[in-house]
Amino acid sequence: ALFGLLSYLFIAIGIVGRNLKSPIFFNSINIFKVSRFIVLGNLISFLLLLILIFFIKAPEGLIINPYSWKAIAYKLSPIVWSIYIFSVCDLLFPFAKIFTEAKENVVLIFTAIGIFVFLSYPNLINPIGDFWANLLLMPTIRLVSAISQVFGLNFQQFSNSLHKDPLFGSSQFYVEIASTCSGYEGLSLVIILLGSYCFMQRQFMLFPRALIIIPIGGLMMFLLNAFRIFILVAIGHYWSPKVALNGFHSVSGWLNLLITLIFSFLILNYVPYFQREDKAKDLFKWGDTVLMTPLIALIITGLLTKVVTSDFLWLYPVHILVACVLLYVFRKPFLLLLIRPSILSVLIGVVTFVFWIWLIPEDAFQSSQFNMQIHSAPLWLATLWLIFRVIGASLIVPIAEEFTFRGYIQPHLQNWLSQKGLQSFSVVLSLVATSLLFGYVHSDFLAGTVAGVLFGLAYLQRKSVMDAVVAHAVTNALLAGYVLTFGYWSYW
Repeated sequence: ALFGLLSYLFIAIGIVGRNLKSPIFFNSINIFKVSRFIVLGNLISFLLLLILIFFIKAPEGLIINPYSWKAIAYKLSPIVWSIYIFSVCDLLFPFAKIFTEAKENVVLIFTAIGIFVFLSYPNLINPIGDFWANLLLMPTIRLVSAISQVFGLNFQQFSNSLHKDPLFGSSQFYVEIASTCSGYEGLSLVIILLGSYCFMQRQFMLFPRALIIIPIGGLMMFLLNAFRIFILVAIGHYWSPKVALNGFHSVSGWLNLLITLIFSFLILNYVPYFQREDKAKDLFKWGDTVLMTPLIALIITGLLTKVVTSDFLWLYPVHILVACVLLYVFRKPFLLLLIRPSILSVLIGVVTFVFWIWLIPEDAFQSSQFNMQIHSAPLWLATLWLIFRVIGASLIVPIAEEFTFRGYIQPHLQNWLSQKGLQSFSVVLSLVATSLLFGYVHSDFLAGTVAGVLFGLAYLQRKSVMDAVVAHAVTNALLAGYVLTFGYWSYW
């Protein structure tokens, strides 16, 4: 039902947009015609599916009478579903147009298909992952031992009679080093992300020089992973095993990845050796990259504060203060985005709030745990924390996230797709890709993706980041009120 609702939302946007005099959003998707047969097949198949859902409530009962009209209709339902899904896809992305433009982007299309097939079959990935994990495990442990010796500590490997994975640490605190702790996942991400970045920016870089950054980034990730294990054991030995396992261990891998990627991107963009003539950037000229700084600050601060906390995130106000400092430092470019928001952006915010609480049920256990932590703190501390939480959720987080996703990623992705000959689909593809990424970084993928689509539409109606910010702020403000009114703390 949700898939049908969202698909009809896109179809309605595409059809109604043709009648607008100056459609900013629809310029790219209005150049192809809608087939009457496809529309008719879509409507008929959708109505048939509604009829099946209405009349066939319990398919298990059809086994008793397999030759009834309901049983026969249910057996034919996969054909109706196929027609419906095909017609929806053709309405959104006309196959004839895709085949025409695919000829000009053969490498890009085959790469996307290869990645999709590879990720769809875990049996292809797992043996490769196991091979690299086992290959890197012992060198990682030896490096951690060497690091501990440099610091004058006697961390060492212990025999493990219960499991095949080795134990490492001190006599007071030790951890089991599984093969997955060898850092091969981080190495894989570094190679994929840096390789993709070099490919997309190849017109600005010197090859094969730029590819040197890939082994450099991989080596840096390997070294940081060894330091991660060393610091984990040190925290558990000298401070708190609970903080080591529940705090530092849960975020240190992401910190290593961020450090490696930021270092690599700075090298690629600001060192003339890797750039074509006159293409190297000035370190102090941020351009529109400055739009990502508030969210990057929130992410890094969140990871750093998580390192020293194991349960409740009492250091949340630090995140907001750091983001506020960056918003003030870069206030001049940010103030240029301030325009009067549209009424539609407010309505989109309300609709997104309804979708959010509908798609994510309240978790009673998490709410009780949150409630216990808040009430166990002094009144002044709990009140101050809640004030920062409301301000952060309703204002700072919407600004930071929308500046990044709708202010930077979505338009840049749309421009890149247009340059690759996919101008007809650049708007829709950039919207979908950005929304999927937005859903990935949120606690619930489906709800986050739906919210990303709606915030993306708010931005596209006037190409105004402020409309997306207001829609997001309205959603989060309503959610904050909902949480405080009914005590559904799990939404926070």
